[in-house]
Amino acid sequence: NSSGYVSLEKNGRNGLVEEETGKVMIPFEYKYMGDYSEGLVAAENNEGRYGYLDLNGKVVLPFIYWDAGDFSEGLAAVYQETNNYMNTRGFGRVQIKKCGYIDKKGNVIIPFKFQQCPSINMCEFHDGLAIQGYSSDNLWALTYGYLNKQGDWVVKPKYDDARDFENGLAEVVLNEKYGYINTKGEEVIPCKYDKYGGFFVNDSTIKLELDGKPCYFNLQGKTVKEPE
Repeated sequence: NSSGYVSLEKNGRNGLVEEETGKVMIPFEYKYMGDYSEGLVAAENNEGRYGYLDLNGKVVLPFIYWDAGDFSEGLAAVYQETNNYMNTRGFGRVQIKKCGYIDKKGNVIIPFKFQQCPSINMCEFHDGLAIQGYSSDNLWALTYGYLNKQGDWVVKPKYDDARDFENGLAEVVLNEKYGYINTKGEEVIPCKYDKYGGFFVNDSTIKLELDGKPCYFNLQGKTVKEPE
């Protein structure tokens, strides 16, 4: 954790500790605690509601959310319950939750209108864009795209899976094949490759695989030789 603080669990409770000294900054009183980021950390109280604390453990944003992610680029993804329910196979009658984004004062910047993603922490902003999901059944996200900070789709949700932007590119998956897009949504590497051993090599080379053979690309999507 580059912030210098780490969330830890002790006897089934979570708190925040200074990494270098081990000093307890926030007592082990919470059911869940996120990563300390941009001056705030998400926490879950005993009632199962989420809010945000500062480094002294003071409640800065009240415990009113169904779920809450870490702050990134000034915004955090949070979930609210709606008054709508849906009957599902295996889960029965499920209350629908919607995702939106708040700033560090608790103002709603992007309205609560997006479907549930597998993890709220996949919805962070990187390079000005955040992964969000869509589903025709109005419940869990099944396809993914990218939002800007105005809540507009820059990349419409068509991908089966997606990763955060890094170095101006993001890994996306379509029909079990991997590729990379830029922040304009252009596929600089088409989705026809198999994943191979991770994202970036030396922060400047992308390694994928095609027909069992490794392929290397630079950040412009051009084929290059294997790095030294």
